Amino acid sequence: MQRIRTIADALRLSAGVHPHRRVFGMWSDRGEDRWITFSQLDETCRAAAARLAVQLDRGARVLLVFPPGIEFMSAFFACAYAGLIAVPAYPPEPARLERTLPRLRAIVTDAGACAVLTTRALIDKLAPVAGLVPEIAGLSWIAIDDPGDASAWRDPGLEPDDVAFLQYTSGSTGDPKGVVVSHGNLLRNAEATSRAYRLSSDTRMVSWLPPYHDMGLIGSIVQPIYTGFPCLHLTPAQFLARPLRWLEAITAERATVSGAPNFAYDLCVHKVREEQKDSLDLSAWQTAYVAAETVRTDTLNRFSEAFARCGFSQSSWYPCYGLAEATLMVTGVEQGTGFRHRSCEGRVVVGVGCLVTDGELVIVDPDTGQRRLDGEVGEIWVRSSSVALGYWNRPGETAAAFGACTADGAGPFLRTGDLGFLCEGELHVTGRRKELMIVRGKNLYPTDVESTIDSMVRGAPYYRAGGAVAFSRELAGEERLFIAVEIERRTAERRGAAPRPGLAPERRGPDRRRRPFDYRGASGPALSLPEIARSVRAAVASEHGIDPFGVFLLRAGAVPKTSSGKKQRIALGASLLGDPSPRDVLYSWVAGRPNRPMREVA
Repeated sequence: MQRIRTIADALRLSAGVHPHRRVFGMWSDRGEDRWITFSQLDETCRAAAARLAVQLDRGARVLLVFPPGIEFMSAFFACAYAGLIAVPAYPPEPARLERTLPRLRAIVTDAGACAVLTTRALIDKLAPVAGLVPEIAGLSWIAIDDPGDASAWRDPGLEPDDVAFLQYTSGSTGDPKGVVVSHGNLLRNAEATSRAYRLSSDTRMVSWLPPYHDMGLIGSIVQPIYTGFPCLHLTPAQFLARPLRWLEAITAERATVSGAPNFAYDLCVHKVREEQKDSLDLSAWQTAYVAAETVRTDTLNRFSEAFARCGFSQSSWYPCYGLAEATLMVTGVEQGTGFRHRSCEGRVVVGVGCLVTDGELVIVDPDTGQRRLDGEVGEIWVRSSSVALGYWNRPGETAAAFGACTADGAGPFLRTGDLGFLCEGELHVTGRRKELMIVRGKNLYPTDVESTIDSMVRGAPYYRAGGAVAFSRELAGEERLFIAVEIERRTAERRGAAPRPGLAPERRGPDRRRRPFDYRGASGPALSLPEIARSVRAAVASEHGIDPFGVFLLRAGAVPKTSSGKKQRIALGASLLGDPSPRDVLYSWVAGRPNRPMREVA
């Protein structure tokens, strides 16, 4: 039997067992999905790796700059075939260079990358952008789709302890850290996930998650290779533009496994119309995993109710917990049992299951290292063979995060930075330690405040689902609560404007004849921006007993997010209270300051 040492070995084994089985597909709205088989992927990787091995030394860091797609997947595994260390990264967006280029430059510099692997078309397209960035322009640019000889490939002889890739965390500071993930980490986490989800070669998966971070990369690219099942991919842009596509893909594939962060399920409830549900069949969906951000009972219940007639079962819910520093998955519920919740500190918290990997998970006082009792909130610490090797070239930060010991001398543990508690062995995550807000002696989690706003304005024509952000800042020696809310740009038709003929409503695209912030044609009361801000303040004060010190109403899309869709609350707070972009702030109210008036934005 072939020894599985690396993810390349896993792909070669799957290609040998079922060479003609589909492995990765890309969704098309025209119904002509593009697929690649295990044997085709294996041949592509061997051909590319043979060329890469001639040009680059074993262990070199290679920046993968691709849009989501089969070429990215091929490049990732080709690096393993060639003995190289992959460094996945978002391609720079010409329209958003001020946001995307600084992160890319930081990654290139930190990783010490010597080459960029992409497609021939993207090399030509990015040439003007690369010229603006000396750190990128000076690298070797290699096209994955150039021809190569698969028979020239030679096994580089990697072992499980060799580094597979650097997973750059999507932090809020602009100083991303590279998590060093070994082949052994990947294989052990894939085995644990396979057992927890009860995966097999009969599994069918659908994913729209970005391939540049752990949940999308490992969960829907490495996992299908390891277990030997097909996965149909949508791009994140396809999902966000029309969430119905995700559910249509699950229906078309009869997918048994698919999942996303909490906000995605809310978006489906908000955007999918009743008549569109007639064509959906979600009865094959056995594992609907939800992770990467706080799991909310109201979201799960709303989605279950909204799509029950489409065959979705409440027992399919699979709340789980993980992070890049632990490769991916850490805990999960028992498959097929749905979700449970408990009350803590006056709030309802969804359980995310028990440890699914080897090792140990403990809750400790983050300052003293003392173990917490059942039901007591503390920092989540974990140790297992899935825990990554550390941060690339950052020994101090590696020691602090990966070398923690409890007060009784047990360790080393990974400090996750997340807060939570154990109850009957099940983990419940309450929030990020660095985002916990203590206002007037009361603990406030941003997600709880944001949920209050979501509930208040759900269905309102001006509100962008999931567009609320809560953060705090210390002013004059006192912690103050601030709220930011994204406002939809256009909602009501201009008077006398007729809809574009010949297109179904969901395929028409934006109507450029709409009046910004004119809600006279929408259901419900018309509200000005100052009135919206006042209603937000009132809702938060009523629910949490604290009046926000400031409210910012923002243009839709202004909230910065990580590659996995998490809100960057710290970065947003620094921007809004520092030097906010006039383009993004539509209206602001801050106690004791002149208010910004309502403005129409073209």
